[in-house]
Amino acid sequence: MNECTIGGVSRQGPRLCWFKTLHEDKAVPGYSLSESYEKKPAGKSAVIVVLVQRFSQGFEGRDRRFIAVTGQPR
Repeated sequence: MNECTIGGVSRQGPRLCWFKTLHEDKAVPGYSLSESYEKKPAGKSAVIVVLVQRFSQGFEGRDRRFIAVTGQPR
């Protein structure tokens, strides 16, 4: 099986190893992976969506914001 590292964690399996880390910044705290989705419509290329979450302190407590990153696996 293929082995790769995602977010510093070693994973095994061909479906997990097509992710490629483009940049890893250890100086930016508060961001983490929330969810990931893959959709493959009939007759079309697969599409992935990764939701990155960030927590911050707001007026009424903790705020949770999301950034959606999309792409196509190679």
